[in-house]
Amino acid sequence: MRTWIERLMRWVAPTHCAACDEPILGDRMFCAPCASTIVPLDPPENPSEVVGFGAYGGALSEAIRRFKYQQRSDLARPLGQLAARAAAPLLTGDSLLLVPVPMDPRKLRYRGYNQAALLAREVGRHWGIAVSFSPLRRCRQAQAQASLSHHERVQNLAGAFTAQSSPVTSASNIVLIDDVVTTGATWKEAATCLRQAGWNVRGISAVACTPKYGKPSNSVSGAVR
Repeated sequence: MRTWIERLMRWVAPTHCAACDEPILGDRMFCAPCASTIVPLDPPENPSEVVGFGAYGGALSEAIRRFKYQQRSDLARPLGQLAARAAAPLLTGDSLLLVPVPMDPRKLRYRGYNQAALLAREVGRHWGIAVSFSPLRRCRQAQAQASLSHHERVQNLAGAFTAQSSPVTSASNIVLIDDVVTTGATWKEAATCLRQAGWNVRGISAVACTPKYGKPSNSVSGAVR
């Protein structure tokens, strides 16, 4: 009965493309034209600490931009499902904990939400894994990263995070969650800070990353088409 009602509601009030708001039916996240611009990534053959659902660009980057800068917190659910799929290679074993990359407090006040935190909740819900905000905190403001070179990003983030010491009796294997990994400067600084505090950081799962962290997949999920 519930399934029938859900199908009826999709027909009466179809969902919308995450990138352009074109009405779409079913469980898809993107309309056909937008989906054609998305390049899903397979994890590299050698084990990697960075996994992302797709290459940063096209409709995927547009959906992320809207999610972050246009108050589209409703996009956390579809984008979080993509981050959850990407996270699978990192979620093996026991004592797992999902930790969102914290935002600059000034930006958090302006935006009203941390997009990584919303994504982490979706990933945690999908896999049944706890999410915690306490292991990692942002301790100082930093310049916006977008316009900086890789070297400048590394310098800009030095000392930007502080980590709580890892408790022996609690989950100690951390998987970080963020929306995008480009140069890797943010995630590396966060991981270094956590490791120095005694945590085992498995890696980071993102919605999108640069192609150096994966190779184009030969298949596209029907939910994305």
